[in-house]
Amino acid sequence: MPKLTSIQKKYIICFALLLVVGESLQLLSSDITHLWDAPTFFYPCLIIGWGITVGRRITHKRLRHLMNYLIVMMVMLFIVRLCKYAVFGNMATVNRAVYYISIDIELFIAGGALLISYLIGTAENEKLDTFCKAVIFINIIMMLIVSTNELHKQLYTFSNYENGDYETEYEVLYYVVMVFIFIQLLASAVIMIRKCSISAIRKYWYLPVLPMMIGLVLLAIYYISGGAPDINGVKLYNYQEVFCGAIAMMFECGIKIGMIPSCSGYEGMFRRSHINAAVVDKDKEYRYQSLNYDSDIDRESIRISEKEISGGKVIWMENLETIYRLNGMLSDAVEIIEAENTLIEKENSAKEESSRYEAQNRLYNSIAYFSNSKLRKIDKELFAEYDSEEEFKKHLSKSLVIGSYIKRRSNLTILAAENSSICLDELLLSINESMSYLRLYGINCIVHTAGEDIREKLLPSELIIRLYDIFQEAAEAVMDHAKNIMLNVRNGGKITFKMSADADSPDAIDRCRNKISGIISADGIASYDHQESAAIDADRDRNEISSGQDVDKNSITGLFRKTDISGEDGIVTILLEAECSEEVTAR
Repeated sequence: MPKLTSIQKKYIICFALLLVVGESLQLLSSDITHLWDAPTFFYPCLIIGWGITVGRRITHKRLRHLMNYLIVMMVMLFIVRLCKYAVFGNMATVNRAVYYISIDIELFIAGGALLISYLIGTAENEKLDTFCKAVIFINIIMMLIVSTNELHKQLYTFSNYENGDYETEYEVLYYVVMVFIFIQLLASAVIMIRKCSISAIRKYWYLPVLPMMIGLVLLAIYYISGGAPDINGVKLYNYQEVFCGAIAMMFECGIKIGMIPSCSGYEGMFRRSHINAAVVDKDKEYRYQSLNYDSDIDRESIRISEKEISGGKVIWMENLETIYRLNGMLSDAVEIIEAENTLIEKENSAKEESSRYEAQNRLYNSIAYFSNSKLRKIDKELFAEYDSEEEFKKHLSKSLVIGSYIKRRSNLTILAAENSSICLDELLLSINESMSYLRLYGINCIVHTAGEDIREKLLPSELIIRLYDIFQEAAEAVMDHAKNIMLNVRNGGKITFKMSADADSPDAIDRCRNKISGIISADGIASYDHQESAAIDADRDRNEISSGQDVDKNSITGLFRKTDISGEDGIVTILLEAECSEEVTAR
């Protein structure tokens, strides 16, 4: 809970003493005419001085404006009193108007005090609620009633005009208006008590309420007595001094205890703050400066900033030495991190390059593995002893058939390593090249294709390779005895691969079955009739797994929906059907 400082306590006491001194002047000037009535001049000056400090201290815009209006009306109340007794004392008509103006000002001051008390703790831009609008509306109605008394005569009645003087009688509405003013002042005190009880300043709730309660008691005595009480004909107090003094004292205490937001003590806070700043006026004269402010400081590591304010500008200095040091450390750290990042990038690049070389080596090794047995066959065909040149040419043509297979098979293997699907046209091109050398060997070869866009059809890479392996193995099995080879490839929802060859050898069908049985084996892994071929496919599977491709070992077997190898009347027929839907192609 905040505590009042000794300075704040002294300020409250001094302000209260000034109000008392002003009222005491009334006792000392009882023998002087009202024109020279000291309180009439002292109180407006005191209120104006207080109003100047209020305008500088109150930070809440709406409350500051309301209090300024209130202070202006307080000063006007004393001016009207001066006019009533000193200026227009012998002018009955004008004097009556002064009566009405005086009560209107009192209504304004009482209503303003109630609004200020109610609006304490609200936002500056918050709209006025129903209560505030009702207070304003009722006060306006009361002011209209007072101002139109000449019409209804329910507030004052004036009689016995003699030499500018007259008798004043108070009617019913006068007491209604006075009670309404009294109720507004009492309500403002109650609201102040309520707001003190729900805030952190409840310990000092009595400070703003006590002046108002004292003022209300004095005003009640004034109303009951029919005027100010006196001792030996000397008035103890006047209505206006008590009325304005109680309200001013209540709000001043509210400011000091922190109920009304203000900038009291900011000068001392600014001076004792740790910041290095100063406030200068338009003539560049220093008005305020903190204890740490030094205009002659070494400016090498100091940043000086300034901003225009009302009546001058504020200048502040920031010591950037620590920031420069931290920036240097940060720069060094960034350089180290950049060097480490560069090293990491080079390491990653080296790893990627190594992985790429390893993948290429595995690929080339797999090509070398499956080519090994074929190359041995070529060696056997080329370096065998032949009885005639014609026989050598025939076996040379056979070597070319095997060589074209090695070339095309290697090409398909490289494509399969890069793509999960291969166009069927690649298979047909490979088969046509092999057939061109089969023709050189003396075999008539032809390829028939049927189906929409069959050459652009995408099939799984492994299926393309298996079909080419089947064609090659079957061709090698019958080429020594066949004179014609025909291949039909159709696309009718399924890829149909039908190869027919006439072979006069009785065991041709057995040789074909033995050659291609491993390729379409149940486990889906091609197993040729030689040991090297098994190593080929195992290494290929490992290569695909290491390259991040998912390999389904049942995918190949699953693709062949029908397999048939038959022989009748010297004709060997190989019939294969493979699924070619988009799902299978993607797999």
